[in-house]
Amino acid sequence: MIKMSLVLLVFIILNNVAIGDTLTFELSEREKSCFYQDFSGSRKYILQYKVLRGGNNDIDASLESPNGKILYKESRQSRDEFEFYTSNGTFTICFSNEFSTFSAKVIYFELRSQVMETLDSEAGVTSRPNAPTYLDAVLETVHKSFTKIAMYQKDSRLKEGSNKHAMDSLNNGVQFWSVLITFSVLLTGLGQVIVLKTFFTEKRKTKA
Repeated sequence: MIKMSLVLLVFIILNNVAIGDTLTFELSEREKSCFYQDFSGSRKYILQYKVLRGGNNDIDASLESPNGKILYKESRQSRDEFEFYTSNGTFTICFSNEFSTFSAKVIYFELRSQVMETLDSEAGVTSRPNAPTYLDAVLETVHKSFTKIAMYQKDSRLKEGSNKHAMDSLNNGVQFWSVLITFSVLLTGLGQVIVLKTFFTEKRKTKA
């Protein structure tokens, strides 16, 4: 019975692993999008972003504190990661594709705490009436392990999606040029046949 309960709790943890706030969105050419996140207190957070596809896979990114201070600003980056300390107020994260004339970009970004949250903090439990039991310690270890696994799976899915797009683009390019070269060879062969045919055609003499 204890083993069944442990398996059930592990399953619940696996399906409720929190790895931070993530978002994937498309940013059209000559556009800028900003996102706002409220924080309370001082904690160390990580802002991570990556351009999945579009143009040269580059984007302008910035992070602004509640008092208007620019904490991070980079131009035409494919991916980056930035650590910062939060404070009371609203932080602004902006991505700009204004430099691009005709290429839309698909962007993924994540905002997560550098310190891995415990099960109690995720559940909103501030204090425990009793000391943690052995089962609590085991579940906490399992939770940390599954959180790391979820992060690795997320990175793997991002790489897989980016590679799939690159392979699809390469495949479409190969097909286009294959069709174009095929038609060019056929037209060249037809032209050569016509030219050679004129060499072996006897010209009939007309009577005066």
